Amino acid sequence: MLKKRILEIDESAGHVYGPAKITAVLKDTGVPVCEETVRDLMRELGLQNVRYGAKRLHEKEELQHAKNHLNQNFSTDRPNAVWVGDVTYYRLKGKEYYICVIMYLFSRKVIAHKIGMRNNTHLTKATFLIAVQNRQPAPGLIFHSDQGTSYRSYTFQKCLAGYQVIQSLSRPHTPRDNAPMESFFASLKKEKLYRIQYRSPREFYDSVDAYMNWYNISRPHQNLHYKTPDAIEEEYYAGAADQKL
Repeated sequence: MLKKRILEIDESAGHVYGPAKITAVLKDTGVPVCEETVRDLMRELGLQNVRYGAKRLHEKEELQHAKNHLNQNFSTDRPNAVWVGDVTYYRLKGKEYYICVIMYLFSRKVIAHKIGMRNNTHLTKATFLIAVQNRQPAPGLIFHSDQGTSYRSYTFQKCLAGYQVIQSLSRPHTPRDNAPMESFFASLKKEKLYRIQYRSPREFYDSVDAYMNWYNISRPHQNLHYKTPDAIEEEYYAGAADQKL
């Protein structure tokens, strides 16, 4: 009888009452019962006060509906307007190492990278936070990636939202939607990783770090009219300084 009354009260209240309020309603109708008993019975009935989880569920739904804001348009007119990110792996002595990289499209400069033993949200979020620390982006930045689970996770999407970053996702099974990162990883492997027999993980880590520096400082880029990412960035800021004068 008590379970039936609890169900009736829960239904009539639109599923927003917790144990305390349902207990109060029961007592008002002449049913002597303690709150702990009501809480236990609600748990048995599978009833949950939706008020406390409503905001989180709403935010989660909103975050999951990210769009493809680039649509294969990889040109931008300033630094830190659009970042792109991705993860690749390299097998060394029977173990897989995951390399997470973020570059910004304006000069194809690598602004953050991190290597981990697992391809998970911790790796993608940590790499993103390195990029934030290095570049201090203004609100409205677009961050584009594929639809990997670590990029679609609630934790990662909430992190982006915390910095007022707009998430952009590639369409499923469409590598060309993130072509700059696909091209970068192909270069990394052909120009560095596949040319060396690494003797230790430390040697591998140092080699990746060295490539990132070389890529930014010394490697001419075809899409940049054979200038380096750092050179393009320096030209931009030099021009901006001249305009202020």
